[in-house]
Amino acid sequence: MDGHYNPYEDPALQLTKPKQPEEPIETKQGFNDVMQHFDIVNGVPMPKKTEDLPKRWRKILRWVIIVWLIWVGYSILSNLISIFFS
Repeated sequence: MDGHYNPYEDPALQLTKPKQPEEPIETKQGFNDVMQHFDIVNGVPMPKKTEDLPKRWRKILRWVIIVWLIWVGYSILSNLISIFFS
């Protein structure tokens, strides 16, 4: 049993390669134009800010957010009133 080879104890297998510094993403090239832009999916640029949306969508989004905030505020206020005055 003493003559068996144990790969965990083999010093030649335990050597590690020196760590190479990683290349920054900016220097890497994509394999096509879509990969270089990072924000295009299926050929359509994805908006990153509300300013990138069309004006009609911005108005709709603004009103949806206002109505949602009013609803959340009303819910919180009604819960507080029911807790304190019940």
